[in-house]
Amino acid sequence: MKKMMMVLMVILFVAAGNGQSFKIGIGGGLVNFTGPAGFTDEYPKGIGYGMEPMINLKGKLGLPVFPLDLTASINYIILGSEGKGNANPPIIVNAHSVDISSSILQFGVGAEYSLIPGPLPIKPYISFDILVNNFGETTSKYDWESNSIPDSEFKTDGFTRTGIALGAGVDLKTPVIDLNANVKYHLHNLIGKEDGEDTVSSLSLGVMVLFSVL
Repeated sequence: MKKMMMVLMVILFVAAGNGQSFKIGIGGGLVNFTGPAGFTDEYPKGIGYGMEPMINLKGKLGLPVFPLDLTASINYIILGSEGKGNANPPIIVNAHSVDISSSILQFGVGAEYSLIPGPLPIKPYISFDILVNNFGETTSKYDWESNSIPDSEFKTDGFTRTGIALGAGVDLKTPVIDLNANVKYHLHNLIGKEDGEDTVSSLSLGVMVLFSVL
């Protein structure tokens, strides 16, 4: 977090010295996980993550000559699912229910290339981001229907992976703020995989409000 703040401070300093624009934004959206099966299949075949909420913070540095904006972002994805499971052979109709929760904290740097250069009120763009994904600790809470088995909770450690995101969006400029809508395809763990680890992918849809700082 400290390194990210230092990067943003350097960007602000450089922008101020060169007459460039700098904007900060806050927003949110939804992330739909598309793979692997262990992430998306319903419990007990998988974890059962599907459409999950996301919170975004972004800084955007506009270059005066090129139709290119440099970006730095922090994204927080809240993960959760519920399901029912049983033993094999079955104990009763539903032996237990489970509540699974976790999160992904992303730190990203990237660029947005404007498809229509010039000071227009509507600016469509394509984007590319490099993301450091901190997969948080996963908590699984089990509620057993058999009174002879106490409820239980298990935790698995988090891990960090590096990935990318390819996207497209549009900025709507107003005299006071900018409104943004975007869609991105994420590959969360391209770098740093362990042996046998499948690629985690998702599709996100977000909206954001941006304010001019410089």
